[in-house]
Amino acid sequence: MLLPLLEDAQAEVFAELLEQERALWASQQSSQAEEDARALAAVFEQLELRRLLVRSCFGCCSQCAHTVLMGQAADAGDCIRGYVFFDEQACQDAVEHGQLLLSCGACDGDELALMEEVLSLLKA
Repeated sequence: MLLPLLEDAQAEVFAELLEQERALWASQQSSQAEEDARALAAVFEQLELRRLLVRSCFGCCSQCAHTVLMGQAADAGDCIRGYVFFDEQACQDAVEHGQLLLSCGACDGDELALMEEVLSLLKA
């Protein structure tokens, strides 16, 4: 371990600097997470305007969420084009690993076109 090799005063300064660096890193990560959440919320608002159901942290897993959202989209009829969501498992993975998996379904069966639309909004 590095600290026993240092003088007591040096070790205290080193430990304090290390703690400051950790606090700065944590603050930067928190700020980035808040910025990402605001950006995703803005994209989800745009998707709703495009006649898509959007859900955050919806359903315990992708399969359950797809099932519920397919039913809701079918019940809504022609006024809904499809849906975009992330489930509870994806939400937990985002917290742990920093990546969020979005899932979608298109009422007309063209999921690729829907994914491209979502991706273009996320990149904007």
